[in-house]
Amino acid sequence: MVGEWFASYVLNKLADMVALHLRDQHDLLTGVRTMVEDVKARLPRIQAAIQAAEGRPIRDPALATWLRELKDAAYEADDVLDELEFKELHDKLHDKSKVRDFASSAVKLLKHFMMFDDDLKNLKNLVENLDKIYTDINCKEEQLKAYSSRQMSVTRETSSIIQDIVFGRDQERDMMLDVLLHLAADEPKSSIACGAETSSCPSLGVLPVVGIGGVGKTTLAQLIYNDERVARHFELRRWVYVSDNFDVKRIAKELVYSSTDDRISHDISLDGILVKLGDATRNKRFLFVLDDVWDETGSKWKELRSVLTSGAKGSMVLVTTQSPVVAEVMGTMDPIELKSLKEDDHWRLFEHCAFGEATLEEEQRKKLQTIGRKISEKLHGLPLAGKVLSSLLKSKLDEDYWKVILESEWWEHEYVLDNILPSLALSYEHLNANLKQCFAYCSIFPRSYIFEKDRLVQMWMAQGFIQNKNRVRMRMEDIGGQIFDELASRYFFLPTPDNKYVMHDLIRELAVCVSLDECLVVSDEKGEIPETIRHLTLRTDRMDAFEDRSLTSNDCPNPFVDYAICKF
Repeated sequence: MVGEWFASYVLNKLADMVALHLRDQHDLLTGVRTMVEDVKARLPRIQAAIQAAEGRPIRDPALATWLRELKDAAYEADDVLDELEFKELHDKLHDKSKVRDFASSAVKLLKHFMMFDDDLKNLKNLVENLDKIYTDINCKEEQLKAYSSRQMSVTRETSSIIQDIVFGRDQERDMMLDVLLHLAADEPKSSIACGAETSSCPSLGVLPVVGIGGVGKTTLAQLIYNDERVARHFELRRWVYVSDNFDVKRIAKELVYSSTDDRISHDISLDGILVKLGDATRNKRFLFVLDDVWDETGSKWKELRSVLTSGAKGSMVLVTTQSPVVAEVMGTMDPIELKSLKEDDHWRLFEHCAFGEATLEEEQRKKLQTIGRKISEKLHGLPLAGKVLSSLLKSKLDEDYWKVILESEWWEHEYVLDNILPSLALSYEHLNANLKQCFAYCSIFPRSYIFEKDRLVQMWMAQGFIQNKNRVRMRMEDIGGQIFDELASRYFFLPTPDNKYVMHDLIRELAVCVSLDECLVVSDEKGEIPETIRHLTLRTDRMDAFEDRSLTSNDCPNPFVDYAICKF
């Protein structure tokens, strides 16, 4: 997986600086102005290529190399910009004149826009590198589109058929059944509050189920959907997998096609299919499940909802989503927020998936159970991780193999990445560029690190990640606090009892993947530090070993790396 967050951030920064200089282009030397304009002309397509690759697994060596070169050019641009900004700040600090006449102002202006030889050389190198990379952009854009299309084609699709035994969700199941079965009969027995849409619960209720990817939202919805009491209670029950694209026409087609015996014309209009959906649901009590919804604007949902309000009282839409914004926009009642499973419940799930009906000698089973429980504990209650890893172990019920998995960096196993990270990566892909860079930077913190909100915001500020582009009257600390709160609301940070935060191991692994080759945590046995690393954390229990030394060029070949020596 190619991490592009830093390159994207740098190019946004470069675009802002280019725009600033071109507004004053009459003060630039002709050659410099031409180079800056060349950079500006290439930026949109370069940024588009980077965004197309963000968070995606790129396994083609040539394409990965090209993206690597693109990022290197972005790093070079960042160094050039930092040098220019430093010199500009240096000039301002050393200009002690408080009264400037026209002549002194003109001299200062000329000095500001004249570049030193080194600056000019660096800018030329930057343009040459971009030229070299840009010649291949047409071909690479097509490859990136192909990767994106393949990823869309293999995106998981859910169904209403429940395939698993469910562990540890009795409380959530009972709460949801309470809502679904009593809302229609004027029996306010539910412990879940109705929304403020009307003075009482609306005729169409929308119950969101929200939680981190892989926590079991779809499985819980399947459990509810297939409950015999629910089947008897609702005249119509339909399940639609929504995902990224809230296509009103497609969703309506699936609902209507399942609700009638009539086949629908392929070229039916949106208006036509919505009319049919309204007719199919009129005066009927229905339960529709919309699984994996991401439309945070709510506009498309409103369009679909407009034809669902003629159903009988007690009709319900059950929505599963990773986004608390979706839950807020669509819900008419408080959401069911799914947390990770308790340790014992997760182990029961893990054991069931790993052993199944396998026949083992009692002593062998006990040994594998001991190892398996330790592996289960490392997954911190995430059901999807338990299912994926236990299915990997099920293929080889061997004590030595299980020990290897226990003692290794199992999350780097391609099978695990392919089956877990895509679910989590959807949350990352729906972040804006600023949130992405702040999240990815957190990969410099070791596993199980305890985060303090204010301290992390200060570190983001020190890296220049916090920008006040809209010039609103807000402190940088407050803007950074909003960024942190947004990430926490989307489960990238989990609260602890003492008002601090942790990051789930798999969420941290996602951060590692999207910042690959840019951020690194190393221990006392440093090993090799790639020259691409920009942010480095040295983790040690022997702080005295580093007190009288600094990193040498042999330790870290990149002279622009930011690093800290920390004891965790």
